[in-house]
Amino acid sequence: MSSINEVARQAGVSPATVSRTFRTPELLSHQTRRRVLHAAAELNYQPRQRVVKVEEEPIGGEAAESLGFLYFSSDQDGSQVNEFYAPVMMGAQAEAGRLGKHLILRTTSRFETPPEMPKMFREQSVAGMLLVGAALPEVLAAYDPYLSPAVLVDNRDPLGRHDCILSDGFGGMLSATQYLLELGHRRIAFIQDEPTAPSFRDRQRGYLCALWEAGIVPCPDWIVSATRHSPLEPYLQPLLSGPESPTAIVAANDMNAFAVLSACRALGLSVPKDLSVIGFDDATFSVHSYPALTTVRVNKGQMGRLAVRQLTARIEEAREGATPLPSAIFVVPVSLVERESCAPPRH
Repeated sequence: MSSINEVARQAGVSPATVSRTFRTPELLSHQTRRRVLHAAAELNYQPRQRVVKVEEEPIGGEAAESLGFLYFSSDQDGSQVNEFYAPVMMGAQAEAGRLGKHLILRTTSRFETPPEMPKMFREQSVAGMLLVGAALPEVLAAYDPYLSPAVLVDNRDPLGRHDCILSDGFGGMLSATQYLLELGHRRIAFIQDEPTAPSFRDRQRGYLCALWEAGIVPCPDWIVSATRHSPLEPYLQPLLSGPESPTAIVAANDMNAFAVLSACRALGLSVPKDLSVIGFDDATFSVHSYPALTTVRVNKGQMGRLAVRQLTARIEEAREGATPLPSAIFVVPVSLVERESCAPPRH
């Protein structure tokens, strides 16, 4: 396990700042918390639990309990917390601190079950778990014997056993596509790089619904599923070369939208003059892209905070011996952010 000094060196802060990130995060800036939490996740750092002496017992007479935060990464080594989930983590950390609880961070691959369960699962050292990210159903199933209770974030439980915190992917993409329709676009493509992800499926349904409501029959060629981390030029060049080619593209997330912008530059296309582009998530760099990206803003911090609140409620429910309420899905609203990557079609 990494030390607090290693986390401090990687984040470029003092060890005291690392400690404050986990104990009093509200006293630090958003940027500092983000750097420290990202470094902690990469180094698999576990903050040391403070020993509470008898004369220092908090109100209620109990030491702060711990909650687990297991992030299912898309990277092969499961060590990176991406642009979407870092704010989720910070929101969860802030809410846990506000409630007087510790958050223990771990990362793993969303594609493969680990050869050995993390220590917090084996030793039942946490009161409950946040399972964050679109882990495959078979990967989730491997953790089932160790979950009590658990809340999923940005994923659905295929068996409906656990509460889920989602953003409004359907409604957000419906609004994004309707915005392009209002600008006069009628040929709108949808690009994604992971068609099986639950959030992407929601967003694709929103896109299709907007077209159907406008009386437009979607062309199958307008839905493009690219290979992850691959250039989009081979996909976009044939799509955009015909006389009835799309005049706008909605991307399943901002990373896909950035790839579209890059491909357009390589193909000699001007955005939004030749093609309008909309992303989804409102990643940090979306305002700094060229042109600045119109996108759908997801309140990622709110997803983390809501997940901690719901997990805490489930822990109290179990502690009191109450009959568990049925699992629920909580949908966090989203909003369209208009920037410079969209304009009325030229033809």
